[in-house]
Amino acid sequence: MQPDRAEAFCQRAQVHAKLGNPASAVEDIARALQLEPDNREFRLARGIVRLSAGDGAGAIADFTHLMQFEGDRTRLFLHRGHGYRLLGDLEKAFKDYSNAIAMCDRDAEAFASRAGVAEASGDIEGAIADFQQAAALWLNQGNWQAHQQAIAQAKKAAEASIIRVPIKYRWGGVPIVEVVLNNGCAFTFDLLLDTGASRTLITKQMAELLKIVPSGTCQSMIADGSVVTFDLGWVQSLAVQTAVVCNIQIAIGDNRITYGLLGQDFIARYNVRILENQVEFHTRSSLLS
Repeated sequence: MQPDRAEAFCQRAQVHAKLGNPASAVEDIARALQLEPDNREFRLARGIVRLSAGDGAGAIADFTHLMQFEGDRTRLFLHRGHGYRLLGDLEKAFKDYSNAIAMCDRDAEAFASRAGVAEASGDIEGAIADFQQAAALWLNQGNWQAHQQAIAQAKKAAEASIIRVPIKYRWGGVPIVEVVLNNGCAFTFDLLLDTGASRTLITKQMAELLKIVPSGTCQSMIADGSVVTFDLGWVQSLAVQTAVVCNIQIAIGDNRITYGLLGQDFIARYNVRILENQVEFHTRSSLLS
């Protein structure tokens, strides 16, 4: 065996990988392993080189093989998570990043990596929380550049989660927005954004268009202070742009009700900001200071 030569090939392979020369990196790490096929450090390096070359499956095989041996598996889970992410398997990537965090809750890279997967999976709140944790850890480590990048990623994720809806007009100062109700067929209606209404209310005419079959009743207080009984009915979805609530039970007005209300059964799922010309629907953790 030629250990010095094998080590030189391994080190050069890692340099090639960092410089963005995956073909040369793969060639050198292969030579190192030909000389020392049982060297775990070389096997680890090959997994990392494979990641740089876009070979997610090969990298996963290397890191999984190394997990059978005793020792700290934190970085193995982290690297294997990168492999799963390359393959588009976000669920397995998320699990591996979470395992890495469970083994070392001070690993900023693991938090940042899990944040990226959470964001890609649509878990904006989880992504923001992990980006912020990564930023705090990097700050503690004195890595200002990485800290700033994580803060920027958290803000970007929060901004992307904001749904901005134009106010079509106002009725008595109350904003009116366009809402799509789907009960087999989709119809678009103008509803008052009523933060004081506990339940969404539609008119009898709207219910007839949607072919809603009443399935109960409720009592509510209307604007003049009187208490009235409304029918209840289910719709498959209620949407304001990309803000959607599925399988929601809404109230149906009688002939006296000439307008519909978007109530807290929808609004409470978001932090809502009513501006002059638009309404912003924020996910619960997207209002960053």
